[in-house]
Amino acid sequence: MKILFVHDHSIGNNYLRQAMQYIDPREAEVVSVRLSAYPEFDDSGFDCLIYNTFPDEFHPGKFKINLIRITDKKFWKFKGKTLLFDSHDEGSKDAFTRFKDNFYYFSSRKVPRIKTVPCYDDDRNNVISVPFAVDKRIMDDSRPRTIPLMYCSGLDGYPHNIRRQVFDILKPFKPLASRLTFNDYVTAIKGTSISVVAPGYGTACVVHYEALAAGAMLLAHESIRNTKLLPFADLVEGEHYVLYNVDNLAAKLSILMIRPEYVARVAKAGNEIFKQGYDLKRTADQVLNYFKQERKT
Repeated sequence: MKILFVHDHSIGNNYLRQAMQYIDPREAEVVSVRLSAYPEFDDSGFDCLIYNTFPDEFHPGKFKINLIRITDKKFWKFKGKTLLFDSHDEGSKDAFTRFKDNFYYFSSRKVPRIKTVPCYDDDRNNVISVPFAVDKRIMDDSRPRTIPLMYCSGLDGYPHNIRRQVFDILKPFKPLASRLTFNDYVTAIKGTSISVVAPGYGTACVVHYEALAAGAMLLAHESIRNTKLLPFADLVEGEHYVLYNVDNLAAKLSILMIRPEYVARVAKAGNEIFKQGYDLKRTADQVLNYFKQERKT
């Protein structure tokens, strides 16, 4: 079997790009091609195609409409088995709305797809879900917790002001809120007790995963409640993480800061569910098994 993986460069596709490296070459040959090279690439010798474009169809600079018009047509003409890969970082958003009324009379919501951070109530045909990729250096929960509270996030430029509101609410609690180099951030998150995370362009962002992976307690904005963060496990509020909104954040933190045993227990459970639910090899097996099954039908 030969699988062609056509992808753009959004942050939402990094996990799948890593997972595809776990496919045994004796089972399938995987070839990755950047979207920009796809128009001239000969895909006639491939059995399967995973197709990914920049997920925000309305981004004026990154959604290359002239290129994507060409690659979309090539996707629809592909003769083998296909999977759309929707890497939009907002689970409720559809990266392929443009397919809805195209001349192929095919709704993109019915096309089998791989979806980054899908919503639990999503009605699209998501056959595989994937998370954001976490740097391996962060996956270490063994460090002593010397930083009580951390909130390292960009504050402005988002379609909401929740991040700025959270920053102002946290000021009396004196969190680590400096903008850090990545190496310094890795060190800091692995030494943090509570990591406060607010939504960015989507409800989920990589910092949610980094808190879980590093063994910090994830204190996440309640907008994440309907998002499936992990493909192979489900987080339970109060057991694996704690949710807040801007009205109750200060009160919740006041309680959490004097309950270190509870914080440590939730942090440990969150780290364990992360290890269970974040599995590159298992995702690779899902992709391979999907295409194998499709070839039989």
